[in-house]
Amino acid sequence: MAYRNVRTVDVMPVLAWILIQLAALGLGASGLPLWAHHPLPRESIAVDEMVAIQIAATAMLFPVFLVNAQTTVVIAALLWPFLHLAGILSGTPEVALLLACTSISVWIAGLGSCKAGLNSPAATMLGVCLAQTFSIGGVLLWYLFQESRGGGSAPAELFGPLVGAIRLINQSDRIWMVLGESALPLLIGLGNALRISLKKSARH
Repeated sequence: MAYRNVRTVDVMPVLAWILIQLAALGLGASGLPLWAHHPLPRESIAVDEMVAIQIAATAMLFPVFLVNAQTTVVIAALLWPFLHLAGILSGTPEVALLLACTSISVWIAGLGSCKAGLNSPAATMLGVCLAQTFSIGGVLLWYLFQESRGGGSAPAELFGPLVGAIRLINQSDRIWMVLGESALPLLIGLGNALRISLKKSARH
């Protein structure tokens, strides 16, 4: 499923993306306790919830959302105001918000570049599985590591872009490690595009 050959923004994915982020913002603003020891004040993790939902949703739905380059740019741009609104609820410093926004934008750009090379249903399903494993699976792996090692020495930022972005929100100093993880899909997508271009050139 390659990018659609159009130069306009696809409205439906953008509307769906806005609704998902509104739901995440509503969850954070409501202060709904998600576990027994939910931190106080309850709105303090609104920004963490927004980051988790933004990354998880794009990992699961990027073949539907990132239908062309123009829509990908809009999807990436729209995360900034919603993450800042969640940051206001949580009282998150502006620098941390900017770093997290940058990291997630790079993640979305990478998924968009990979989407352009998914030219079959099987490839699309594989791409979604890999994106979910890298992002959501990283959270599970980090949790299991914490439980088995009692909070070992490995930095949390190693466990995928979702954990990394949340660490940036909490003012991690391993900025380049997180940005590097977020950029991995972009490097894969650009590498695949270069491979296809070279193959076409060889045929001529």
